[in-house]
Amino acid sequence: MKRALRIAVLAASLAAPARAASPIGGEHDPPKTAADDLMLGFPEITWQHSFPTNGTATHAIRAGLLVWPLSAHVGYVHRRVARRWDKVTLSGVVGPLLYVGFFGGARAFYADTRWGRSRSFLFSLGPGIDLGVQASVHAAPKLDVTVGWSNPVVFWMFLSQGFQWYVEWPIALSGGIEYRASEAATVFARLGAGPSVVISGATQQVGLYFSALVGVHLAD
Repeated sequence: MKRALRIAVLAASLAAPARAASPIGGEHDPPKTAADDLMLGFPEITWQHSFPTNGTATHAIRAGLLVWPLSAHVGYVHRRVARRWDKVTLSGVVGPLLYVGFFGGARAFYADTRWGRSRSFLFSLGPGIDLGVQASVHAAPKLDVTVGWSNPVVFWMFLSQGFQWYVEWPIALSGGIEYRASEAATVFARLGAGPSVVISGATQQVGLYFSALVGVHLAD
C-alpha cells in the first residue's frame, strides 16, 4: 500500500506543469522544448530564441538594441543547471556577444556623463562576455521569484576618429518575478543595478549600471 502511494505521488509530480522557465531565472523548460523571448526595457531591447533544451542545459541566440548610445548586438547564451534543491534551481550563465555602436558605446552612467557617448556619429565595436548565476525560487504554483548576479564585460573600440578603447565591467545584482500565464506562456519582469568600472590605459572610472525589463516567454 505504501509503495503504491509513493508511485502515485511520483506520477502526479511528473504530470504536474513545469515551473516558469523564462531566461532571467535558473529553471529551464521541459526537455525537447524550444522557446522565444521578447524583452522590452532599459537600456536594452532584446529578442532571444532558445533551441530545444534537455531540461538542464539551454542554448540560445539573441539580438537586440542598446537604447542609448544606439547600438545593435548579437550573441549566444548558454545556461546550465548547477544545483537543484526542493524549491530552488541555480544555473550558471555564459554569454559571448558583440555590440556594433553608432554613437559610441557605454552601458552604465559615469560622473563624466559624456563618457562613452557621442552626439555625432562615432562607430564602435564592443566584443564581450557575460558571466553570471541565476536562481529561481518556487513561491507559488504559477509564480517564481528570481535572483541573479551578472558580469557583462565589454571591450569597446572606437574606430571612426582614430583608434580608442576601454573596458567596461558592470557588476550587477538583480531580482524579478516569473508568472506562468499558461502552459506555453510566461510573463516576467526584472530590476538590476550595481557598480560599473571602466579602464582605459591609466584612466579608471566607477559608475552606476542599471537595467529594467519586462518580457514574455513563449514555449513551442
